[in-house]
Amino acid sequence: MATVTVTNKGTAAVAKASTAVTLDGGLLVVAAPGSAGPAAGRSVAFVDGPLAVGASVTHRVTVVGAEVGAAAVRATTGSAGPDATPADNTATAAVRIG
Repeated sequence: MATVTVTNKGTAAVAKASTAVTLDGGLLVVAAPGSAGPAAGRSVAFVDGPLAVGASVTHRVTVVGAEVGAAAVRATTGSAGPDATPADNTATAAVRIG
């Protein structure tokens, strides 16, 4: 299970945020409740909706390891409005399968 928490750490509310979760190294999506599309393959998208300053939303993605070895879960969040610090919109977690 991969848990992704998105928090608006900016100085203004976000009207419409979205998050893409991408897997590599043999991980596959099995389920992603609340996702914007089918939960299959190596990626899944979520519509986070509006986020007030300091507000968070959490997504859970059930994954399976198809291959033994190193893998990663990467989450990237974006919004339609300006972003003063876009460098903090992506996080990656290393995973070891097997």
